[in-house]
Amino acid sequence: MLTCPALANVDTGNDSYSCYGMNQYLGPQVAPRCKLNQIKRPSSLLIFTDTRMTSSTGALNPTGQGFWRLNPEQFNTNDGYPDFRHGDMLCAAWVDGHASIIKGNQNNPYAAEPFGPGNERFYKPTHNAK
Repeated sequence: MLTCPALANVDTGNDSYSCYGMNQYLGPQVAPRCKLNQIKRPSSLLIFTDTRMTSSTGALNPTGQGFWRLNPEQFNTNDGYPDFRHGDMLCAAWVDGHASIIKGNQNNPYAAEPFGPGNERFYKPTHNAK
């Protein structure tokens, strides 16, 4: 379940290298935590997407593995970034439980809505909360 057949370089012995990343703003390392009943628009708040781990310089890593945490805002070292590995599309899951396909550019993943600066309402609970 944690391995996407479209991602060739997968370390199945390490759970950190999952092919799907959780929005870091909803994950266990974030404080203060947001409760589900505080989210005003759960259908527009990302929870999981196809994700790839950044390079050691915090940049695009086309041969890299997946990663468990998604940084939906910018490239950063030791983070995952949106991975448009399905013909410039990625799979996304939203807090309300629906899934969708997002079109973007594998070479510039933060150029597509809902990612990148200015789109915080899609990934930061503090910008989506009641």
